[in-house]
Amino acid sequence: MATSSAPLKASANAFAESSDNAQLSLLMTRCKCELSASDFLRAVSNAYHEVESSVYDQIHSEIATQVQPVLASMLDEIRQSSLPRKLRVLDIGCGTGFASEQLLLRLGSRIESLTCCDLSPEMLERCRRKLQSHPNVSFIQADAESIAGGPETFHLIVTCSVLHHLPNPKNLFNRIQVLLGSGCFYLMLHEPSCRYYRNPECAKVFSKYKVSARRRMLCRYFNPERYWSRLMHAIRRDSKDTLEERTSRLLLVRNIIRRPLTIREVRQMVDIHVPPIHPGTFQLGSSGFDPDEIRGFHSGNLRCIRNISYGFLGTELEAAAPLFWKKRAGELAKKFPLDGAQISALWQKSGSPQQSHIGQIDTQIVVET
Repeated sequence: MATSSAPLKASANAFAESSDNAQLSLLMTRCKCELSASDFLRAVSNAYHEVESSVYDQIHSEIATQVQPVLASMLDEIRQSSLPRKLRVLDIGCGTGFASEQLLLRLGSRIESLTCCDLSPEMLERCRRKLQSHPNVSFIQADAESIAGGPETFHLIVTCSVLHHLPNPKNLFNRIQVLLGSGCFYLMLHEPSCRYYRNPECAKVFSKYKVSARRRMLCRYFNPERYWSRLMHAIRRDSKDTLEERTSRLLLVRNIIRRPLTIREVRQMVDIHVPPIHPGTFQLGSSGFDPDEIRGFHSGNLRCIRNISYGFLGTELEAAAPLFWKKRAGELAKKFPLDGAQISALWQKSGSPQQSHIGQIDTQIVVET
């Protein structure tokens, strides 16, 4: 797959730029969409996650591999804090429930209540099935930026691979500051970092690794012992359909668009702040986040107390790479410890937990408990 040669955008608020608005407007004209820009983005995102929900855990195994050790490390820091023994926890954009499941496993009886929130009913249903045996878990279908709840409702808020889907992540930070109790924590997991792609050495290694990976794939494909089964698999129509193509067809069936979207167009409207890898020129948002720029998303009530960078083979999983490339990734990690392709961070709201009165969440839009 070709990578766009367009320059990386620096700001995560880039979606507000006229160039982004202009590109989206041109696309909506081409595909004959009559919705507003925000409704169009939401419709594409909802359709994509509806399609993706049944296979999300299988195609995103890298989250479990990369995030588990990061999460364990950050939870150790939370355990050593002066938070109350019993915690009220909110998982925003819970998806199929990976982060919530990990929190229940690692914090156990300390969780007084866990609220799982996602805009996609299909994702939320899979989360509910995964966690249905756990008591004190509720499920809310709601927009990430309009979650019910009064000031200082939660001791711990977590997002996992969520910010890059949002046109303006700053809005979510503002909402988190309201919902989070004084001295309490926001755990931001697994977001793309633009520092990796701006670093010439990292970008060079990533480019060479992709070429090497394509060669290995071709060698495996034309292995005589596996050729026939692979050929039969390739002939099947459903094996050719990408999630993006299925999303486009779903939008056509629902008359949201009248002309199909390309893979890149769908991907950019879903993963707004992820560097594009498919051919084309359409791009929205920024190409990942810079940890220093994220600090400017909020009014100063949140302090980043831990920042972890990882993933030095870009979008590829290091654990599955040949030994030579694992060594190259390790060398980059030592030389540029803050420039991995993924970042996770632990934030703490100013004040003391003892001074915070943790309120009750508004459960009027709870779908199922």
